[in-house]
Amino acid sequence: MNVDPEPDIFLSSAFRNFMDVREKIRNINPRRVWTVEEDRKDLDQRLGASPFYIVDELMAQVRRSKLVICVLRDVYGTSLFGETESVSFLETEIYQAALFHGNVRFFLMEPFNPPPKLRGLLELVRTVRPGVVPDRALPEDIVLQPH
Repeated sequence: MNVDPEPDIFLSSAFRNFMDVREKIRNINPRRVWTVEEDRKDLDQRLGASPFYIVDELMAQVRRSKLVICVLRDVYGTSLFGETESVSFLETEIYQAALFHGNVRFFLMEPFNPPPKLRGLLELVRTVRPGVVPDRALPEDIVLQPH
């Protein structure tokens, strides 16, 4: 009996204006790449999921994954509490991966002119985990090549 393995690569990125890129990355190996929009459709605030429940489930998936891939462009993640100024889902994924996961890869994709909040977060990650965040952004076609 062949049993497909659970996805073991967590994809972290913004959603807004980035779904096409997320889909392309997932399609590189859909059995291995875990995305919330495909693997946990229930983790959606529009369907009544609590932001705290969503964050807990995302962090649990980060911990279960063998690899965390964080693909960033000049868009920031969705705030946990809608329009209110708060931490974003992307931000919590980055913190969890950078601080507690041994196998995390960051990819910066052109155009990369991050807002101050994201720029500050990346500087923090660079301080805590030197060499994890690349110094320059790459064109989309290079980032999307299977590595």
